[in-house]
Amino acid sequence: MIAFALLVRLPFFDVPMISDEGGYAYVAHFWSTDYMPYRDIPFDRPQGIFLIYRLALAMGEGIGAIRLFAALWNGLTAVAVLFSIRALFGTGRRAVTGAWLGAALFAVFSTAPRIEGFTANAELFTLLPLTLSALFTWRRQWLLAGLAAGMATAIKPNGVSGLLLAVAWLVVMRARWRDVGVLLAGFAVAPGLCLAHGEAGQ
Repeated sequence: MIAFALLVRLPFFDVPMISDEGGYAYVAHFWSTDYMPYRDIPFDRPQGIFLIYRLALAMGEGIGAIRLFAALWNGLTAVAVLFSIRALFGTGRRAVTGAWLGAALFAVFSTAPRIEGFTANAELFTLLPLTLSALFTWRRQWLLAGLAAGMATAIKPNGVSGLLLAVAWLVVMRARWRDVGVLLAGFAVAPGLCLAHGEAGQ
């Protein structure tokens, strides 16, 4: 599945980067102990996206390397979609076939040029932790669900939707307050680290 997701995105590796990609790459490139985001580089995004871009730039400085990293990340998201479908519908033959088909369709449609899906944007990177958060919510693994939702939020604020889904599911299940606390504690980890880092850099 990862290879298929990579193949789908291959034709877009040399398309010039968009402004979001350029901004993220700029911050990630110049981020150092002496040159800090927010203090020296004003940018209104959480640190998670810049950390991801630092990892991408370790593969190379060009747009091709960034898009390759994004394609591999999207491939992992497709795998998470596959496992999520299997968790929902079981391991029967038809369910497994549907899971593979659903993951393949995700890989194709998430690359759509009309929505700039082929780019290494923050939305692409939030989808993996959000999908994992939904999967962990279904499995009632509240700490992991919170951690994944918090990671998504550290990449882009709309990642908080993962927390809202988990809380809604807890309400529907009439879960214990302890489970709510575990979920919130897990969620707080990544945003808390981002806040601490931001304060340390001021």
